[in-house]
Amino acid sequence: MPEKTRAVFLGAGASRAFGYPMTSEILPRIKQKLDAHKLFGRDTDAQSDRRDLSQYFNRMLPGWRCKDVSPPAITDVLSLIDYTRSAAIAGMLGAGPEKLARFRRLLELAICEIMNDVYEEGSWEPLCSRFVEWLVSDSENTAVITTNYDIEVEMRMFQEFSRKRIEKRFDFGYAWRDPYEDTIFPRPKDPLMRFYKLHGSLNALRCDYCEHTYINIDGPIDYIAADEDAPRRNFNSCDCGHHVLSLVLVAPSIIRDVRNIDLLQTWKNSLEWLRKASKWYIVGYSFPPEDLAIRSMLMRAYQARWDSKDKPPKVAVVQKGCDRELQSRYRIIFPDCRWISGGLKELVESSGY
Repeated sequence: MPEKTRAVFLGAGASRAFGYPMTSEILPRIKQKLDAHKLFGRDTDAQSDRRDLSQYFNRMLPGWRCKDVSPPAITDVLSLIDYTRSAAIAGMLGAGPEKLARFRRLLELAICEIMNDVYEEGSWEPLCSRFVEWLVSDSENTAVITTNYDIEVEMRMFQEFSRKRIEKRFDFGYAWRDPYEDTIFPRPKDPLMRFYKLHGSLNALRCDYCEHTYINIDGPIDYIAADEDAPRRNFNSCDCGHHVLSLVLVAPSIIRDVRNIDLLQTWKNSLEWLRKASKWYIVGYSFPPEDLAIRSMLMRAYQARWDSKDKPPKVAVVQKGCDRELQSRYRIIFPDCRWISGGLKELVESSGY
């Protein structure tokens, strides 16, 4: 592995710089669109989905309709659903496993829609373009590792390379299918760029039968999963013959049990790159105490070289501001980390370190 390699870890704060909501802001946006009868579109199925989602919220959270009560974080709602399902109990009176599963699915589709609303605005191009320039300036020695679903960065990055080079030399952490033809692209031996999405993506869909993942390098395809009635017409089927396809999304829940084999490979390959990289840039990640999986991965990767000839990586933490509590959470694990308080803008305008 080359001596100078970079791992660029992106948290929700990095997407915030491009206009995307933080986790605490997602449910209020969903409620706003739901109350305005704009969520999920205008057809008959959309009306049915909105009605069901409203009923689920009203039954689980009796104060949902109160104007002077703020919605909780979506993490709370998803965690309650996941807990009741894992404990095999009913979370709402008269609502069994099937209704809870539908509630969760509608929430995931709503999350995707909120994210796509921002993507379609496209108002953050200058900053994103500058960030991508910085990333591709040394693309072969860089890996982007992100917890975010949005596709702002990779879509802008794809514009820098031909379709053939993306298909043959981009490493997404696993072999992937092209949605337009019956082709499986293996992980390249000499990647031109590494882009690892730990929690899934809006431009990916998964076949639950053959376990292959489709990646669309032209834009989001999450909306295809919402249409279960016409799988053949709108490509909601796999080359193996199975339909419908599923979202590739690890929803923000405290209770997580990831079984997706491609995402598990992505986590493993992310750990390996972090373990060997000489520089880390952790951008917009708040290091919450409850995020045990991410914390464990970063700690293991950082400490892996303590007993070897290699020094630990240089760590730069990129945040907006100088939160003392957050700095303490970082410095207890990375005591020599450098703090960049000007956010993503300062990172791309500086020469790094």
